[in-house]
Amino acid sequence: MTYETPSIVDLGALTQITAGMAAGQFTDRDIPQGSAITDLTFS
Repeated sequence: MTYETPSIVDLGALTQITAGMAAGQFTDRDIPQGSAITDLTFS
């Protein structure tokens, strides 16, 4: 087995990739699709 050097891929500006941490109207994949963020409660 030989060592393979990892490659680095530039995906762009972090703020563009993560949407700048902006709050939106809906959530990510951990919550059912289409769930309005205003309908969620957090404890």
